[in-house]
Amino acid sequence: MDSSDVSPFGLLMMATAPRTFDPTAWAPKLTTSAKPVPSPTSIGELPGDALAWCLTQHEKHHGPFPGPGGRNTWLTALTYFCNERGVAEGLLSAHAAQWQADDFTEMEISRTIGGIFKNAKAQHGNKPFASNISTRSANASVAGQRETPSPALPGPIAQQAYNALPIWLRKCCEPFTPGAERDVMLLSTLAVLSGCFASIKGIYDGAPVWLNLFTFILAPAASGKGAMGWARKLAWQWHQRLTQASKQAADAYQLQLQEWKTRRKGKQTTAEMPPPAPAFKQLYLPGNTSAAALMRALADNDGRGIICETEADTLSGALGQDFGNFSDLLRKAFHHEPVSLMRKTDREQIDIGAPAISLALTGTPAQLRRLIPTAEDGLFSRILFYTFERPAAWRDVSPAGGRGNLGQFFDEQATAVTRMMEAMAGQETCFEMTSDGWAALNAAGRKGLAEAVVVAGSAGASTALRLGLTIFRIAGLLALLRCFEHGVAPGERIVADAQDVSAAISIVETGRAHALYLLETLPAARGSVSNNNGFAQRAEKQERAIALHLEKKGVREIADILGVSKSTIHNWTKDL
Repeated sequence: MDSSDVSPFGLLMMATAPRTFDPTAWAPKLTTSAKPVPSPTSIGELPGDALAWCLTQHEKHHGPFPGPGGRNTWLTALTYFCNERGVAEGLLSAHAAQWQADDFTEMEISRTIGGIFKNAKAQHGNKPFASNISTRSANASVAGQRETPSPALPGPIAQQAYNALPIWLRKCCEPFTPGAERDVMLLSTLAVLSGCFASIKGIYDGAPVWLNLFTFILAPAASGKGAMGWARKLAWQWHQRLTQASKQAADAYQLQLQEWKTRRKGKQTTAEMPPPAPAFKQLYLPGNTSAAALMRALADNDGRGIICETEADTLSGALGQDFGNFSDLLRKAFHHEPVSLMRKTDREQIDIGAPAISLALTGTPAQLRRLIPTAEDGLFSRILFYTFERPAAWRDVSPAGGRGNLGQFFDEQATAVTRMMEAMAGQETCFEMTSDGWAALNAAGRKGLAEAVVVAGSAGASTALRLGLTIFRIAGLLALLRCFEHGVAPGERIVADAQDVSAAISIVETGRAHALYLLETLPAARGSVSNNNGFAQRAEKQERAIALHLEKKGVREIADILGVSKSTIHNWTKDL
């Protein structure tokens, strides 16, 4: 057989000498779906500062004016926003008239705008727009004139992070629309893969840690969270292999048990012990379970597993039951802390010395509150969050729509994951970072912690501190994939390169911004003294920073006065 015909994973399984290969052979390139229809008018052409500002902010959160299927929803949200900011009804109607089409008539537009302005008359101008919010009026007096900015929905993962990813991981994300949907796929894939390689660990802050990640995607229903289902498919082949072997072992055990019972009945022996029940191995652990059942499943799986649920209520429903509350187990598993359980009925005790669970969830914003009731819940700070809103818009679902056959595509990628797992079976590998990598992680951690404290106080600090470990784990996972990209089976040691660390930091910085945004939606625990008005305090500091900037004070001096990082001060004042 010609060696050029051997797949990269085949090379690993044949234990040939390390070699490189064409990464494009991993999977066929799929064409991504069409981009949203661009807004018909540039911001510079809009009449009036208030309307221009409102449309700019609206497009940041909801995207540009959509094509057929989502226009009325988009216009409705814009109209409510403009009404609150004090935009005149006639001004908005005159501008919106340009969006009419055969299936989006002028009458529909006028009825939508007119009805909202009439029904929400009491809210008109309750959050007034001030013209000096615009950076064009930087010389205007600041004190007492600027409105307190409401927290803006954080943006997507930077394209630079995608550019730095291993080729195979980028290919898994390519079929999905750039922005939120692609980010969902990336974060879900990372979470799933983090539970697939139990033999890789590194040392973080003096403690051995594995690569396990916790992710939670939050968005309204039918917004594109379903991409996580394809990420789940990546490790499904391995899960089926384990469960099928477990079922066969269970069948064999039943035969052995029946034979033992027959011998015992015939009194051929009285001292023979019954055969031990085999462990039931599986990769994916059900979220709808009890603490005892989860502990039993973890014990059977050497303390490891992946909880992957596309509806967070599946998990929150179990956590809400007295018999099912395993939130404590999840919190401990994030740091691999020992867990124990004693069963009252049969006095069985289960001890797991170093649990390693990966968690991948999607759900709606309302489901977050049911899973994590308060900002003080320690589970929140362990999760890499991502949230988004997207206007309802119909996507071309035909084969010509650009996605191709995703089932076939991800079957091929699942086969690649299976080969990677086979290559790592029994191979103990230590993940490390260079001194430059550690310096970059520490710098990002210090910066993130400073900003999180300003925004959300102690709750923000807890999140920022634990996200340092998430950076380390993502960098390790990327380093592992990079080895396979080069056709090299990881040995006893792998080291993350600058690309891996940079991409991990970029991904986690986005996650931190989303977590801080979500913290404001959670109530503080009763009697808590934590900062539950972080954005208001941040806004006050931003106002003060701008005022000091207009007084000709430098970035460093302002940062020292306010106790805020220089990069934050620079971002607040760079356009003034």
